Amino acid sequence: MESSKKLFLLDAYALIYRGYYAFIKNPRINSKGTDTSAILGFMNSLLEIIRTQNPDYIAVAFDKGGSVTRSEMFTEYKSNRDKTPEPILIAIPYIKEILKSMNISVLEKEGYEADDVIGTVAKDAEKNNFKVYMVTPDKDFAQLVSNNIFLCKPARMGNSMEIWGVDEVKDKFEVDSPEQVIDYLGMMGDSVDNIPGLPGVGDKTAKKFIKQYGNLETLLEKSYEITGKLGEKITDNGIGNGISLIIMVGIVSGLPNVIVSEIALISEGVRGLLSEVILIGIMFVVIAFNIGGNVMFSILDTTTRVYTKVWEMCALAGFMSGREVARRMVSRKRGTMLFTGATASVRGSNGFSAFAGGKHALRALSQSMAKELMPQNIHVAHVIIDGPIDTEWTRQRFPDMVKERPGDGLLQPDDIAETYWAIHSQKRSAWTFETDVRPWVEPW
Repeated sequence: MESSKKLFLLDAYALIYRGYYAFIKNPRINSKGTDTSAILGFMNSLLEIIRTQNPDYIAVAFDKGGSVTRSEMFTEYKSNRDKTPEPILIAIPYIKEILKSMNISVLEKEGYEADDVIGTVAKDAEKNNFKVYMVTPDKDFAQLVSNNIFLCKPARMGNSMEIWGVDEVKDKFEVDSPEQVIDYLGMMGDSVDNIPGLPGVGDKTAKKFIKQYGNLETLLEKSYEITGKLGEKITDNGIGNGISLIIMVGIVSGLPNVIVSEIALISEGVRGLLSEVILIGIMFVVIAFNIGGNVMFSILDTTTRVYTKVWEMCALAGFMSGREVARRMVSRKRGTMLFTGATASVRGSNGFSAFAGGKHALRALSQSMAKELMPQNIHVAHVIIDGPIDTEWTRQRFPDMVKERPGDGLLQPDDIAETYWAIHSQKRSAWTFETDVRPWVEPW
């Protein structure tokens, strides 16, 4: 059925910056000496949308605290950006007040960028029969475009507004689908966000590689085919950079913790919980679910609350993460899902009834997902971590044990990571479902 509801989502900071710099040579100063260029520029864009597009619904998304997840994954993320100009900082509260007075919703979530908020709302609205228009000059949003989601680039320098649908995105980036924009941007890198691409790869080369390999992951796997200086650069430096990029845009590190912390706030169905926090604008390549939940109580002292909370952390959060990421991976027909288990996943022990119950459930979930998703080219694996991991927490809590296990007597995080990467790199003909890792001194 044809949608009649038009929702416009505005990328606040992108439009505010754009408006401010449009007047940089002739700033708008009011009678009190305040530079109102950012306010005027943003409001011009907003009112133009209302006047020319006649939206049924409209909302404005703001960054709030920046992307914690991206910054943790890549410490140099956006580190090259200059300090926000003072007039823009002054303008923000005024703009929000204006929007409030116009009864226009302000969307923001702590620790996430406007991109994530817009992507989340756009995908959810599409499912509810809306036509969605993402208003931003940022080409990165092209990856979200679908039959009912459009990129709306505001008018500038006398040019009219551009609206990109699926066909326009295909033409602009020379891709077969908007989702490949992720791979195109990954190959090129993003100087604005300080994300390195593959060395020596620009616009033309990225488009060539997209045609030849389809995606970044396949390119890295077959980099040996690339000859000449470019091939040498990618072989010498590109694999590492490419892996960093894949991890940067793909691994959900903090997501399970967010889920667990918010479970108590929603009693039914967790509707929209993932959609509020998941990085919809980013295509997942790998997810590593690493929740612990290792608590020790006698069965006589294990309360219902303790047992429930450990199950929520180990099992429910795993289900929620796996389900939502699977939905994205299935549409792209590739991905790796890694669920971290423990000895308790296969063997209960004295004092660990809650922990073993949760980890057994996670293992069963992993098995079921593997049987369903592996035929769809999604590798699901369960990794049993048998033994203490060499972390600061371990060293502080168990100093005597650490002394008894010097060097490689403890599981090293980097070595575990190598195992995870090896699983992700496996060929389909020899996929592993379950493996266990332990230090050589661990009894088993």
